[in-house]
Amino acid sequence: ADNSSAKALMELLSVKPLTIQMQDYGGFEKVGSLGRTLPRNDEQINTTAGDLILYQGNRFVIYYSTNSWNFTRLGRIDKATAGELKAALGDGDVSVTLSVANAVSSKMPEDLIFVQGGTFTMGSPAEELDRISDEIQHSVAVSGFYLAKSEVTQKEYRELRGGNPGEHSGDDLPVESVTWFDAVRFCNARSEKEGLTPAYVINGESVTWNRAANGYRLPTEAEWEYACRAGTTTPFNTGRTITDKEANINNSYGYNKDASGRVIGGYRQKIIAVNSFSPNPWGLFDMHGNVGEWCWDWYGDYNASERIDPAGAVSGVYRVVRGGGWNDFPKHARSAYRAATPPNEGMYNIGFRVARNEK
Repeated sequence: ADNSSAKALMELLSVKPLTIQMQDYGGFEKVGSLGRTLPRNDEQINTTAGDLILYQGNRFVIYYSTNSWNFTRLGRIDKATAGELKAALGDGDVSVTLSVANAVSSKMPEDLIFVQGGTFTMGSPAEELDRISDEIQHSVAVSGFYLAKSEVTQKEYRELRGGNPGEHSGDDLPVESVTWFDAVRFCNARSEKEGLTPAYVINGESVTWNRAANGYRLPTEAEWEYACRAGTTTPFNTGRTITDKEANINNSYGYNKDASGRVIGGYRQKIIAVNSFSPNPWGLFDMHGNVGEWCWDWYGDYNASERIDPAGAVSGVYRVVRGGGWNDFPKHARSAYRAATPPNEGMYNIGFRVARNEK
């Protein structure tokens, strides 16, 4: 992996250990591969071939596979920056010792969730209530990426950037009144704190995104909608309606009645703590309401030819904000709704959440 230094030492009885560099293996990391035959002294021992896999999501749990599909757990390395694991493979006559050093940097922080890549229909159907003409439906493929479970809180922002730019006060409230430039500077600051390569090169109001960087960044508009929908095709990831028990929005108008005509919503008139409601099907909180969220993209018409990991126009006047805020009507919190705001303008109902590349 690009950001880890790891090796596997295979000690086959009296045979000299073999060093194998870690390689990318999709959602896993491949430490190495055992051959079909493994030598023991002067003889050949036939044992099962397979891969040694380091699973990122569970702190160095080592698995062994005979076919790169069905994995058998060997054991676990628990040390923070290094560890050693011994296990017997094959017919019991062969032992393997794995040593992993300084690989912990490949493990994502617990506040991030891995969003498996896939293809989805971005935008809204013509019959969706209160849809806007810029929500033209089109198929988009999104690569896997990491996204924060929650909107950045005032506490998180203050610890990295200092102060509270917003009109509300509370450690567990989402930070608001941040400009788009504030958001990208926060991303770089967190990257630098964690020893990662910053995603952005910032020169005044000129911001360039290094898409290969492993640091924190804003999600693209496509990534945001894909993650918000979490496999749903309805106006909200909660279904065709949304209530004040599911999101912090001004639910006094629109999408606020069930099939019988009963009013099912209300209006708190304020920001509330992050994670106050159930997450969406993929474990992400507040994708609808509380604060709108800055995305990377310049606002503009969708590019019909850009269907794989689109990142918007190369220039523009406004940046995209998604999700709606605490004072927005439900129509502005729909999964497909696109708000456009000047990047140097902070508003009391706009915040952000961070993302990172899969690799």
